[in-house]
Amino acid sequence: MAVMNHKFKQHTQKSKLKWVRLSILISFLIAVLIFFFKYQNNKEQQLVVQRFFGGDRFQTIAVHGQSRSFLLHIPILSIAHHPKPLLILLHGTGSNAEDLEEMLHINDLADKERFIVAYPNGIDSSWNAGNCCGSAHAHQVDDVKFIRLIIEQIKKEYRIIPNRIYAAGLSNGGMMAYRLACELSDQMAAVASVAGAMDVDVCRPTQQVSIIAIHGMADETVLYQGGISKKDSEKNYDQPVSRAVHFWVRRNGCLPISNKEQRLNVIRESYKNEHTGVEVLLYSILGKGHEWPGLTQGTHFSELKDKSQQLSASQEVLDFFKTHPKKE
Repeated sequence: MAVMNHKFKQHTQKSKLKWVRLSILISFLIAVLIFFFKYQNNKEQQLVVQRFFGGDRFQTIAVHGQSRSFLLHIPILSIAHHPKPLLILLHGTGSNAEDLEEMLHINDLADKERFIVAYPNGIDSSWNAGNCCGSAHAHQVDDVKFIRLIIEQIKKEYRIIPNRIYAAGLSNGGMMAYRLACELSDQMAAVASVAGAMDVDVCRPTQQVSIIAIHGMADETVLYQGGISKKDSEKNYDQPVSRAVHFWVRRNGCLPISNKEQRLNVIRESYKNEHTGVEVLLYSILGKGHEWPGLTQGTHFSELKDKSQQLSASQEVLDFFKTHPKKE
């Protein structure tokens, strides 16, 4: 009987504890809603809700007197005061922030790792990545300034881990990611270029930046070996993938001999600086064209075993970023 009474008391105490926790949670949610409805400005309301519950929200920012926009994604059910890494994702020519978000479906992966994700919009769907592309390049738009201001604005509204700021892009967006590594090396811990070339004449980073590049060797839009694509109406000369790899290997003080491995049609080459942990990583994909690999059937490089499988660029990029903070 004494044992039964003891178990009953334990059960009662656990039940009370559950109700106390539930009451605290309900009170917290009510407080948030009251706080929310005190605001009259819609932007302030959106910011309060997004800070607590996550989700997407468009923001604008002035750059040299011109209004620029970006889509901001906050992890679902994230804790507002916990610092988070920041990922900036850059679309290709002819695309935009919403298209890229819908195409990649990377937010689910980002939510698991608690990344805040910003999707900027280029001018006329293009980025001034140095020697390319479109209206942004023709008018010498200051896209580097735009990205720096995005980072500054997000830092004001959310707690960002200062040594975990990253950029990744597809095609022209990948080219822009390289330019950010060159000109915002004080901010960028690592960048990823997917199907992009490093099309800048001068690159003088002040700090080391880890690099991951993913490129199809049969790409006919941004040629793997470099050159002018028959599909490019602007007739821009794109630098070979090897140029970017060799530059960053030297600049980051990595050993010039790579750790090379091949699985199915994917060749992985890794160059590391053993002292600082900075890395340059290249995935070359035989037979692949101008694309972000593995959108539907993607998997880790280490798990590639069957010909039906594809490398998941999204997973490889996020895994790379997770393990490459900026050295302080």
